[in-house]
Amino acid sequence: MTERASEPTDISLMYVPAAGCHYATVERPGSMSDVVTLCVAHLDGISCAELPPLSDVLDPSALDALFADESACPSCVLTFEYCGYAVTVDSAVQCRFSRIGAGD
Repeated sequence: MTERASEPTDISLMYVPAAGCHYATVERPGSMSDVVTLCVAHLDGISCAELPPLSDVLDPSALDALFADESACPSCVLTFEYCGYAVTVDSAVQCRFSRIGAGD
């Protein structure tokens, strides 16, 4: 896994006002670390290169391994903070992003 996201995956982002967060659905699974980086960059309107490395927060390889195979850990959920967002990864194909300290 590289520090910067490759252009991978088809990701749909949808804001849900009632939940106060953006939901990302991955149409064509790639590495979850790339999904997180791409989504945060998109939400902030910047390029992935402008973000701090995800490895400053957690081990991207461990994140990718945990969610690479849905059957390996079907009930795994991981929440962490990255670039002002609470990021919750629910599965290999879904995660959500809540702005910390804002009522978006």
